[in-house]
Amino acid sequence: MATGIYVDVTQRKSVQAMVAKSIDVYGQVDFLFNSAGSAIKRAKFLEIDDDLWDRTYDLNVKGTLYAMQETIPHMLERGQGVIVNVASMAARMGGPGKSPHYASAKGAVDTLTMGAAREFADKGIRVLSISPAIVDTPFQDINEPGMLEEAITRNPMGRAGRPEEIGELVLFMCSDACEFMTADTVKVSGGSGWK
Repeated sequence: MATGIYVDVTQRKSVQAMVAKSIDVYGQVDFLFNSAGSAIKRAKFLEIDDDLWDRTYDLNVKGTLYAMQETIPHMLERGQGVIVNVASMAARMGGPGKSPHYASAKGAVDTLTMGAAREFADKGIRVLSISPAIVDTPFQDINEPGMLEEAITRNPMGRAGRPEEIGELVLFMCSDACEFMTADTVKVSGGSGWK
């Protein structure tokens, strides 16, 4: 069974309502997957203004923080749970010339992941993140023209990641197959993302 719930992750009350509705419908939350994120728009370092910085952090960092803070108390009551946050390979490269604001925000997601993971590791809660390189989704349609193709030319595998590859990784991370894994970031890059 699936339930569609509208949520604006930049608003704490909206996130609270999402978590409450999830618990109401399903009785419990076993896993949280924080994937909402965007650079909002591409910008070079000196082009980043306060509005772009704030909106980027609201979506990528506050959205992740709010969802974790609203879900972890429920997981603590149950003594178990897994959270997987989406960071980015951009955090390793700094977003040079295109989106250092986004790279910075995704670096903050990694830091939040590590901090929460270490705080709740002995309470049965695992917190992890993934750092994908470019993934071929409809989201790429809003990027600047040629960005996907450019990323593919730099990738040793000669292609972008596929959504199902990310999905399978998240399923593995949430499974019992890797219960000793927490505070870790898994890079999913096809060998790219280091230039």
